[in-house]
Amino acid sequence: MHRMQKYENPGGYGRVKLLSDGRQALVYDDGGQCKIRFKQPKAKVFASPIVVATPPAGAHYTNAELIELQDGTLIYAWNHRWDTKIKVKYSFDGGNTWKYEQTLYEQKWESD
Repeated sequence: MHRMQKYENPGGYGRVKLLSDGRQALVYDDGGQCKIRFKQPKAKVFASPIVVATPPAGAHYTNAELIELQDGTLIYAWNHRWDTKIKVKYSFDGGNTWKYEQTLYEQKWESD
């Protein structure tokens, strides 16, 4: 019997996405940083992690998600805690580099 389960890293809220080029992309938070790891179609393990985003002091990034657009652009999204924001960064080279960090949503709290 072939065992399919394998421990990859100590990060939290991990998600795996199958990309159009056949690679698997593992996105997760590790110590508050957003990271991504890739696995080639026939590889047995994921490659070393790439840091996508590092939070400012006192903040924590979590709940990573990944979207691949038709043109191959990768969009990495995450929650910025404790500021209640959803942030994104983009990769135009298959996930090797990440650019243009921006806030897509920010919860505004009204005072009584």
